[in-house]
Amino acid sequence: MDTTSSPDDGKIITREQAKSMILKYQGSTDLFNSSGATKGGFYGRNKILSILNQANCIGLRYYYALNASNQLVIALVGEDRDGNVMSGGTVINEGPLCPPVCGTTNFLDE
Repeated sequence: MDTTSSPDDGKIITREQAKSMILKYQGSTDLFNSSGATKGGFYGRNKILSILNQANCIGLRYYYALNASNQLVIALVGEDRDGNVMSGGTVINEGPLCPPVCGTTNFLDE
């Protein structure tokens, strides 16, 4: 098993596959059985680029986390080719959560 990271890691999937997987997850966990449960969040391009533009950064690693209100969030950090988190690098968290910031339409509503 290869333990190094690559800038090409990840798989591009169809919108239909994404919709199926997201809705399956949302329907299978107690997190979504409570009112106002977090469905997702948003991180702006400039914040993401501040991670990706770090020397030797080849991609993003995400970690599930709970914020001060115990809402599920994702923390984003940079990762180098050896799979190491960028030491002393930028960390992104606390982007706007959905709900309440969900936009008016998305492919999950189709």
